[in-house]
Amino acid sequence: MTIIDKVVSLLSKNGSMSLKEIYESLPEYTDSGIRGNINRYIADNPNPKIKRVAKGVYSCVEIISSEKQQDGSFLVSYSANFFVAEKSIHFFHKEFVAESDVITDALSRVTEFKSFADMQKYHSGLEAILAHGDVRDILPKLKSETFDLLVTDPPYRVISGGAGGKGAPKGMLSKNDGKIFSHNDISFDEWLPDAYRVMKPDTQGYIFTNFLNLQPLMEAVQKVGFKIHNLLVWEKNTATPNRWYMKNCEYVLFVRKGKAFSINDAGSKTVHQFNNIVGCKTHETEKPVDLLRMYIRNSLKTIGGWVFDPFAGSGSTLEASLLEGAKCFTSEVDGKYIPSIITRTNKLLSLN
Repeated sequence: MTIIDKVVSLLSKNGSMSLKEIYESLPEYTDSGIRGNINRYIADNPNPKIKRVAKGVYSCVEIISSEKQQDGSFLVSYSANFFVAEKSIHFFHKEFVAESDVITDALSRVTEFKSFADMQKYHSGLEAILAHGDVRDILPKLKSETFDLLVTDPPYRVISGGAGGKGAPKGMLSKNDGKIFSHNDISFDEWLPDAYRVMKPDTQGYIFTNFLNLQPLMEAVQKVGFKIHNLLVWEKNTATPNRWYMKNCEYVLFVRKGKAFSINDAGSKTVHQFNNIVGCKTHETEKPVDLLRMYIRNSLKTIGGWVFDPFAGSGSTLEASLLEGAKCFTSEVDGKYIPSIITRTNKLLSLN
């Protein structure tokens, strides 16, 4: 196996790697030898299996699953990582390709996006898009009236429950800084106006919140143009300790843009009982996928429509969308969650 074969194998497993990471993974070769082979290979091949996607960063398209068709073509689920303004955008595709395009665990395909506008033209075969970046930078660049449903759990302040005292329940948050994870200092006014703009006319949305932020959220959604349909309650199997009644629910503001239309299951009630995730959470505020699936089933007009979640977290909305036959655009500012979202999505596409 040549140096290039080994680099292709590495990239097919990891999506993209820096030169330093490639050096560390191939200690049997010198750094200059690896770098020289990569540069010569890219320069000498009109359709190379790997490409330079940013300064010192290389990538190839990863095949998630492939199924040969009777006509000799392959139905391939694949993912690719690209960079726009030094931020990564991960695309998940399902597409028919020729056998000549398929290599071992990777796809010989080169696609490069120069801008978000360029990215939005590339919809053929897309299943989902995951953008790594600040939603305040991403949202203004998205095309107006693009998405069919809004489902999101935005960052917001939390109530600590106080410092305790006689008879106070155990396990209360001791810090009263309103935070339980990083990057939750964004205000509703910084993302809701553009979120309203990118929704198609006559669509619905679900926005999670707590009691502390309920009134500000209601005021903010109406200010940008949303109409409030209802206030929904997610009743959990867990409770947050508090001296002023233990908190065992969260609120979901059900809104619409444009004309009202009935949900698909008009017999649904306003209180929804779904177990909270206990123990193996990949995000501090991760929501149950079955709850999100119910909202998507009730409000998406057509199968294959686009669900929009500006705050990916652990990727639960993306998973729920794919399981309901929908597509999803989501973004996440914290890079530590990106690999687990990619793994989660790849696993789903390989099963479909």
